[in-house]
Parts: sequence; structure tokens; C-alpha cells
Amino acid sequence: MAEQRRKPRLGELMILQGLISQDQLRIALTEQEQSNLPLGRQLVLLGFVTEATVRDVIAEKIGYESVDLSTIAADIEALQLVPQDFARRYHLLPMAYEESTKTLVIAMADMFNVVALDQLRAMLGGRIQIRPLLAAEAQLEEYIDHFYGYELSVDGILREIETGEIDYNSLSEDGDGYTQPVVRLVGALLMDAVKRGASDIHFEPEYAFLRIRYRIDGVLHQVRSLHKSYWGGVVVRLKVVSGMDIAETRAPQDGRLSMNLCGRPIDFRVSSHPTINGENIVLRVLDREKSIIPMERMGLRAETLDELRMMMTRPEGIVIVT
Repeated sequence: MAEQRRKPRLGELMILQGLISQDQLRIALTEQEQSNLPLGRQLVLLGFVTEATVRDVIAEKIGYESVDLSTIAADIEALQLVPQDFARRYHLLPMAYEESTKTLVIAMADMFNVVALDQLRAMLGGRIQIRPLLAAEAQLEEYIDHFYGYELSVDGILREIETGEIDYNSLSEDGDGYTQPVVRLVGALLMDAVKRGASDIHFEPEYAFLRIRYRIDGVLHQVRSLHKSYWGGVVVRLKVVSGMDIAETRAPQDGRLSMNLCGRPIDFRVSSHPTINGENIVLRVLDREKSIIPMERMGLRAETLDELRMMMTRPEGIVIVT
């Protein structure tokens, strides 16, 4: 009987992928004998690889999806399902809650922490499915602090901005900057738009206020009117994360950004053009999940759906929609 092939270990995988050398692995294993740390953590401490590299290699090895927490925005519904002390005790972060499928997406550093998953299922009463994603350990600790330590609702963030000052220098840095309320405000607005099923987000500065509108099912709906003073910080943040030149305000610009919202990657195509009241910015939401709508979700009657399925099995014919 042929011997079953052994799966390569973490260090071997990294060597095969050219991420570390044999000498670096030997050094890490020697240090590991003294520290008793996981090999991935030891390689990071030695500066041979990054946390993100270890995360992605482990995810590939065990067959799970990984997530970069710096690309996600907080989901208040998900955070309300899991108390802060529970998240800290079991080292997990609620990322998104999908109402349609009753699924809670969480980030974990240890995908085999069965106790944490069992305790979470018990706390949720078995009524919600859990979909875990692999996150880097240090990043997970940082974002548990971020998401539970700051105001995340749009109204709460606006109150926070009213009582403080906007640090424009931190907004111009291409990072998460969760200490800045404007950074959280932009993330909360994008999350809200995606949850409502918007295809476009319009930021339209007027003389004395900022109008925010979502295009839903082809119709523009005004969702908020903010004081004009908010626009300076919001426009800087939007331009930074979409790769635009923040110094250019007199010419149209185009950019792109990607974020993990509602538990899935969402792309945005961003365009700005100058107006008499300031730069107008429009974001086109490119949700891969909504590119092709399954027939079951098109609102068809069961009889019509059965007829369509039967027609689709035929080798010839045409369907005319009028």
C-alpha cells in the first residue's frame, strides 16, 4: 500500500514559496525551543516575515479564507451580538452580520479554538450560523480595541466631531486611523450604503450643507444632510483611500478603493469633480455578490420559476422579456 503523502509544515511551505530561506527557518526553530512560541509568531518577531504573510500561508494550508482587518469597517449589528468581554476572552472579532442568511462573520487567530466557537454558538442560542475567517493575531488584538473602544454609529460619530477638532494630518495618512472620528464616519456611511443595497453614493456639497444620497434600484434617495464644516475632513479621507491627489481641487479625478463590508470584499469606483460649492464625489458600489442575481432571489412565483427551469433544460428556444 502506497504511503500517504504528508502535508508540508508551515516552515516548509514558506521555503517552497520563497518567503524564507533554510537558514532563517533553522534560526527560528532554534529560538522557538527557548520561547515556546508558535513558529509563525517566532518568524514575525525575528523580522523574517510579516503577520500578513503568516496569516495567508496558514489560511492556504488549512483551507480557510483569510482577512486583512485594516480593510474592513465595523458592523454595529455584529458587535451588538457579541459582548466586549466575550470577544476579548475568546480572542475573536465580530465582523459582519448577514440578516438574509442569519450568519455572523467573525475573525479569529486560532481557527481550531473549538471552545471559543462552541461558547459563541451557545451564547447566540443556535439561531445564527458562524463563519470564521483567519486574521493575524496582533491585528486582531488591535481591532478588538478599535471596534469596541470607539463610537461607531453615524449619529454618535457626528456628536463626537462636534465636540472636538479634526486632525487633517492624520486623515492624509493612508492608514486606518480609528482614533479620528472622520475615518470612522466614512466607514460607517459606506457600510450603511452597502447594507441598504445602494449602487451609488453621492456626496454633494451645497452652499451651507452637505447632501448625502444613495441610488437604490435606480432612484436617488437623500439619506442625510450634514453641516458644511464636515465636508473638509470627509473629502480628504475619501480622496486618500481612493488614491487621489488631495492637493488637486480644480480638476476632475478618478480613483478606486476596496473594503471588506458585510463580510465580503466590496470595490468602489470613485470620481470627483469641482463645483462652485466644493468637490462633488460619487462612489459606484461594485458588489461582486450582486453582479448576477440567482433566479431564486428575483421575486418570481414558484410556478413561473419551475417553468423557466424547465425551459432552460431544452437545447433550443428563446426567452423574450417585454
